[in-house]
Amino acid sequence: LLAQSFTSLTDTPQLLRELALRDGRVRPLFAGRNLGIPGGRQAGLEEAEGEYVLFLDNDTEIERSDFMEVMVQALESHPNAGSTGAFATVYTSDRNDSFIQCVHVPGLIAPVAWCSGYCLMVRRSALDDIGGLDSGFFQPYGSEDVYLGYKLREHGWMTVSTADLVAVTHHIAHRDYHYDYDWQK
Repeated sequence: LLAQSFTSLTDTPQLLRELALRDGRVRPLFAGRNLGIPGGRQAGLEEAEGEYVLFLDNDTEIERSDFMEVMVQALESHPNAGSTGAFATVYTSDRNDSFIQCVHVPGLIAPVAWCSGYCLMVRRSALDDIGGLDSGFFQPYGSEDVYLGYKLREHGWMTVSTADLVAVTHHIAHRDYHYDYDWQK
């Protein structure tokens, strides 16, 4: 696990190239333009190898070194476990779509509605089964993780919580009117 502070967007590509020279598992992908979250994830997915894919937002800090093992354990708990993450959501009512977020029961891997995309691990075969991430369906940011949870379920996959906390800090930036929820009005 490498912790690196990026001082500006112009430093990021060079830092990623240097990291790739030190670690052959790192393969930077430069799109040349902002594809948005779902488009960027789909581009990365097309280049990725392996049984599991981890989506980790740039404003997320991992606070434990074994977080991937915790997530893999959740995915390996059942052959239909398609995704897991640090921020699980359970719906509590079908009448008004109320829900509880950040659901965690120590020692229990349990089906949930969806997990937030800022720290999300998905089984590659599940992503292949649903046809990848439907990046054209969304604006550059918004609800792609919720949609993914529903799409996985439609294809017989479960989203599950982890049995142990995946300790992360998400430094979400509320700007450009996403997650506004009429607060300004």
